[in-house]
Amino acid sequence: MRRLRIRTTGAGLVSPSRPQSCRVAGACPGGTVAELSLHTEPRQTARFTPHALHGGGQSWPETNCYTDLWIEVLAKLGEIPEAAFGFGIAQAYEGDQFTFCKIPSEDLRRLYGLTVQEISIYHTLDQHIAQHVGRGRVVLLEVDAFYLPDTLTTTYRRQHVKTTIAVDYIDLATKRSEYFHNAARSVLQDEDYYGAFRLRPEFSEQPDLLSPYVEIVKRGAAPLDPAALHATAVDLLRRHLSDRPTISPFSAWRDAFPNDLARLSARPETFHDYAFHFPRAIGANFELFGSHAAWLAPDQLLSVQKACARIAHTTKILQFRLARSIARNYPDLCLECFDTLEAAYAEIVQDLRWFTS
Repeated sequence: MRRLRIRTTGAGLVSPSRPQSCRVAGACPGGTVAELSLHTEPRQTARFTPHALHGGGQSWPETNCYTDLWIEVLAKLGEIPEAAFGFGIAQAYEGDQFTFCKIPSEDLRRLYGLTVQEISIYHTLDQHIAQHVGRGRVVLLEVDAFYLPDTLTTTYRRQHVKTTIAVDYIDLATKRSEYFHNAARSVLQDEDYYGAFRLRPEFSEQPDLLSPYVEIVKRGAAPLDPAALHATAVDLLRRHLSDRPTISPFSAWRDAFPNDLARLSARPETFHDYAFHFPRAIGANFELFGSHAAWLAPDQLLSVQKACARIAHTTKILQFRLARSIARNYPDLCLECFDTLEAAYAEIVQDLRWFTS
């Protein structure tokens, strides 16, 4: 592991400096117990290259803000993100959405030795962030996407939407921060910094405004060696497979789809929300699960990889057909799509049972 030394200049500036070796918990100067292997310096954004999971070859290059930032954070830490996606097999139909694709905290702990802990907010957000980033941690926090420049083509300066970012660099003196969001790494500065971190005057004028949800990511144990990482991932996959829903999520969705289609036809403005929580939610989840199968056993689980690819591709087709159906006000139950999805899911479950037995 690496510990980030703290350089303090000016009025409370806290920013990372050159890393120092600190491999034993509790052995770091200043009583720091758990640090991450970050080499955080300013202006990394211009050199940032997204992980291959965010490349151009995916049906769903982005999943959701939380999972996408974890892909990039794990990659930056030198970890293998693909090892984490075994939980995807347990995704279920929840009625109003599919289970949110989110790496369980226990999986992060067992696979990577990382702990995720909520913190209380009682100073300004940037002061809390600086404290923890200065100790070699990553800070995950809810912000308003209205102030995030990486959302230039969607919500930036247009729409107030809650989202999560991961901050690993901040400079209190210059009011500049760098963060991960979706598949991007971007900079907060000037008005964006003041808005995202709630430093604008209007925030202080709202005493009843609730604090955002903030977590810190820190090292709780040393990373596993490759063999141990693989064995742990297989063990976790067994557990998640046993936790999968008793009814195929695609069959449950198929049963509800006619009613969903009727509601969408009556309220077409809700299409984008529906698309995010249904076809994208489950399509992207299984595309990531396919990457997990490819990492876990590229030859033995080849059929699983192909079935996951079919799910990802078919949910994309279903989304396009649904949009066209609503635009033309002509019901399309997407029967062929659901046939493909149900068959692919059954194949995945069957092959995983064999692999994990």
